[in-house]
Amino acid sequence: MHYPRHTPTARPQRRVVSFGSNDLLLDADSALPPSQGGRGSKTVTVSVMYVVLCTLLLLIGHPAAGDIIETVDRGMLTGKVTLGDDGQLRIAPADGEPITLPGYDVFQINFGEGLTIRAGDIMLIDNDGMHTARARDASIKLRAGLHHIVLPYWQGDGAGSVELRVTGPGFNGSQPIPEDALYAMRRSADEIPQSGGIDGEGFRRPELPLSAIEQRQVRSRVRYRFYTATQPEGWRDMSCFNQMQLKRSGTSSEIADHVNGGQTEWYGLVFEGFVRIPHDGTYTFILTSDDGSQLFLGQPTQFNASLPVQTDRPTWRVRLKPGGELSGDLNQFDKDRAVVSIPVGENQTTDLTVTLDRVAELWPAGPLPMGLSRDNESQTLDTVYVRDRDDPNEVRGIAGKVLGMDDQSLTIFFRGEPRQLNRDRIAGVVLNHPDRPAPTPPGFHQVLALRTGQELAGRLTALDEQTIGFELLGGGQVTAPRGSVAFLRYEQGRVIDLTRIEPTASEDIPYFDTAFPYQVNQAIGGGEIRLFNGPSFKRGLSVHARSRLHYRLDSEYATFRATLGLLEPGGRMGNITARVLGDGEVLWEQADITAENEPIDVQVDLDGVGRLVLEVDFGRGQNVGDRAAWCDPQLIRERVPE
Repeated sequence: MHYPRHTPTARPQRRVVSFGSNDLLLDADSALPPSQGGRGSKTVTVSVMYVVLCTLLLLIGHPAAGDIIETVDRGMLTGKVTLGDDGQLRIAPADGEPITLPGYDVFQINFGEGLTIRAGDIMLIDNDGMHTARARDASIKLRAGLHHIVLPYWQGDGAGSVELRVTGPGFNGSQPIPEDALYAMRRSADEIPQSGGIDGEGFRRPELPLSAIEQRQVRSRVRYRFYTATQPEGWRDMSCFNQMQLKRSGTSSEIADHVNGGQTEWYGLVFEGFVRIPHDGTYTFILTSDDGSQLFLGQPTQFNASLPVQTDRPTWRVRLKPGGELSGDLNQFDKDRAVVSIPVGENQTTDLTVTLDRVAELWPAGPLPMGLSRDNESQTLDTVYVRDRDDPNEVRGIAGKVLGMDDQSLTIFFRGEPRQLNRDRIAGVVLNHPDRPAPTPPGFHQVLALRTGQELAGRLTALDEQTIGFELLGGGQVTAPRGSVAFLRYEQGRVIDLTRIEPTASEDIPYFDTAFPYQVNQAIGGGEIRLFNGPSFKRGLSVHARSRLHYRLDSEYATFRATLGLLEPGGRMGNITARVLGDGEVLWEQADITAENEPIDVQVDLDGVGRLVLEVDFGRGQNVGDRAAWCDPQLIRERVPE
């Protein structure tokens, strides 16, 4: 389900990866020159932060099992995580001594209950999401042999397509991978061998040697599994497989959607097999799909482990002012509180009581009406969106004070008296009345994401081998099975999301007559933030040249980092110069940025900086298409204030 003003999760797009024995390196032709700036200049490189798993999975040299911890400095640790009595995290690796880590040094924990990470198992391409046909590609050094691949693909409404091509020694990339390069184990029940991981020269070793073909360990063709859904709803990413049931399986001479049996909408396919790599070399895989797809090398249990726990469909989604979201049944909603029964695991629910000063919005589950517009939403009163009796897609907003809702109707104080609205006609409720002032912004806290779709803001209270305990901001306790937890992200610790900080000043200076104000967490003109040659982002500051965003830092932060690029599609003709300034001095600068550039990772030293300015200036084309975004902008501090 999509809400207005909400954009998809960030998923980077293209990368070129090579490996030494221990380090992650960029190919020489994919690095950008050092930045031209003053104090604190950093070398800028192509973004290779694909997903949290990727770097770790490629670099480890032995199997590991457990959770994946991303630290504030973007380091990676793996092992079983528990919470000690002293509030410190305990990380027990598969082998080696346990590690103690304070929560302040953690950015995110990805829980891997049942997830085994094996050498060489990686997600190579992420082309997920609901979109028209688009290509994503990645390059990797491979040894000759049979490399195992898994390719999940799903299609929502409208006709879809999927295609995998490869370029490199023995392939020209002008057509899908040919039949004589695709193989599968002779029996579907045969165990997939493990890759030898990454060798000392940075090559991924195959699961099977080329001789396995002559020895008849494998057969030609790849295997596929075909899934469908009876009542598809809210499809937007790989989690839609949770709604599907397996209908049939078989083999195919190619990776394509022709095995869908003529079904054009609401289905999923998972292809699995080997690609024959004839020679050692660098190979580029190109994955094109409409809608979502991913390409894994190896036998990735993380694909299934990342899917949500299956639960009954929620009836309401409740967005919270401290951050986070509840999805479940709305058992009570009066002038003071809402009680939401949320699933926290399979066949397990808990009731959460939330005071209305912490409720931002309530939306019935399911697609939003096509006629819903929030352009004139009240900022000083509550707004109830009501469907028209005759046309449910037509919606109008009513501003007043919401007094509560029972099984039959919602009551709103409107024009001096309470009015009742039929509950079945309610399309959404937004709470902004001044009688319910917004709570004090939370300090250091965590966001707990459950595989049932919940995102809860609060504080971790317990974490052991079986369960996780969590206290919500504003009250309420949740105890969830460890296996139902997707991730735990630390907020307002050492990493600060700049999109949550209001600039002390913003300058939007037009080249001619029209100024375009900066936008937070959406593109200029609305919609998702997507960069040319790069990913879409959930968080970011979108600007049109010339733009200057001013922030007061009070010398509290050590580092600024972000990903910068021109916006699709409006920035196609753009040419900009970007700068980061501290106390009036240029700390980082990059000129002549166009849509041809890969997204740029910006990292700047802020030691002693009191005032920060992010500037996007006109380039060589006046202001034509000069639309850019500072994506995932973050401030990093050395310690968390007491």
